[in-house]
Amino acid sequence: MMFSTPSFSYWEVLSESSNSINYYFKKNSYKTLFGESIVTELSDLKHPQIVRICRGGCGEDGPSEESYLSTQSEWEYDCGKDRFQLLKVQYYTGHMGQGVMIDQSKFKSDWLKGIPQNYRLLFCGK
Repeated sequence: MMFSTPSFSYWEVLSESSNSINYYFKKNSYKTLFGESIVTELSDLKHPQIVRICRGGCGEDGPSEESYLSTQSEWEYDCGKDRFQLLKVQYYTGHMGQGVMIDQSKFKSDWLKGIPQNYRLLFCGK
């Protein structure tokens, strides 16, 4: 008989907090090309948060509310211009991207100026 347990070894710590959210990035998930990196990140929450979801259109009832404990997101870092943007986010019912994915959004946010120093060191090499 074989048993399997979830492995979280492919996540590297970006920052940890004792009371709110731990942030991780996926090992070998990013590639730097011409000073730009695409990175998969995970936010693991200590306490559930709520996301509003419209499935099949909101209609008169409006969006439903679902609780989540983690998100996986994809970010683009433009190291040459010192800016970054969100490309995609997925919401999960469990910790560390486990459980059911309850929602997914794909979009490009506006560029944000000023890549944080610890992210710059990891994803830009500077």
